[in-house]
Amino acid sequence: VVLMLLAPAAAEMPSITVGLIAPLAGRSARAGAAHRSSTEWGLAELRYVVRGPDGPLFLRLLSRDDRGDPDLAVREAEDLVRREGAVAILGPVNSASTLAVLARTGLDVPVVSPLSTAPELTAPRNPWFFRATIDDRDRMRRYAEYIDQHLAPRGSAVLFYEDDAYGRGLADALQDHLSPAPIQRATWSALGADGSAAGWSRLADG
Repeated sequence: VVLMLLAPAAAEMPSITVGLIAPLAGRSARAGAAHRSSTEWGLAELRYVVRGPDGPLFLRLLSRDDRGDPDLAVREAEDLVRREGAVAILGPVNSASTLAVLARTGLDVPVVSPLSTAPELTAPRNPWFFRATIDDRDRMRRYAEYIDQHLAPRGSAVLFYEDDAYGRGLADALQDHLSPAPIQRATWSALGADGSAAGWSRLADG
């Protein structure tokens, strides 16, 4: 998808290309659509013109759908930079896709993700990666503080997470932050794609 909102005399300006990668289909489609629409809105406010070192530049935005698939995100990122000449990538959205782009492409352009929260993205620090959100460890620290103060004193707790890289990362981060003393029992049960929760009946019976 090529989106260009022409400002007056934009055709006469030198231009730069920026790529946007987002899941526009699949389970993360809503987050991907929000990423694309908010980016388009912000650039429209600037009339797609940004300041360059030698004067104004027209910004050409190319949007690509990775459907939350890391392999597709890698292909789209490589195409955006190597064929289209993109000087930066806004996205991907999913942590797994962003990790794949950074690890497998070797592209020396800024990658700016709005929602990728995996701590591994900044450990070790990648000079080309930026994110506009806190990571999972910081987010789970705040959850753990609430659990310790308000839920743990009541007794047992079941902590459910989705059984994928994102869910396991959240579960590990939360478990690391929880204070063990006030937790009488914690059952970790992975939620499968069908939404079933192994161990729920055992907890209810126990």
